[in-house]
Amino acid sequence: MSDHARQHPNDSTTVRDTIVDAAELPWYRRERWLAVQVAALVPILGAMLAPATYRVPLCVLGGALVAISLVMLLRHKPTPARVGYEAGSGSR
Repeated sequence: MSDHARQHPNDSTTVRDTIVDAAELPWYRRERWLAVQVAALVPILGAMLAPATYRVPLCVLGGALVAISLVMLLRHKPTPARVGYEAGSGSR
């Protein structure tokens, strides 16, 4: 029997294997808008320490990132709740 006719184990994964539960992802992968919002703080806070010539461009960049994150938030679909998690039952 030739080598190409033999059944070799398949190392590729199926779609079902690659789907990851959203609750298992880190916060910046589940809530991408929030990561952009946090990134917007960098140029805004940097404008406080930067020379006067760079303050306006840094504030504009920070404002643009805030606006982009707000649009992302409005278009955001909520991630499903974790299995076994009941609304209102937090661990304290």
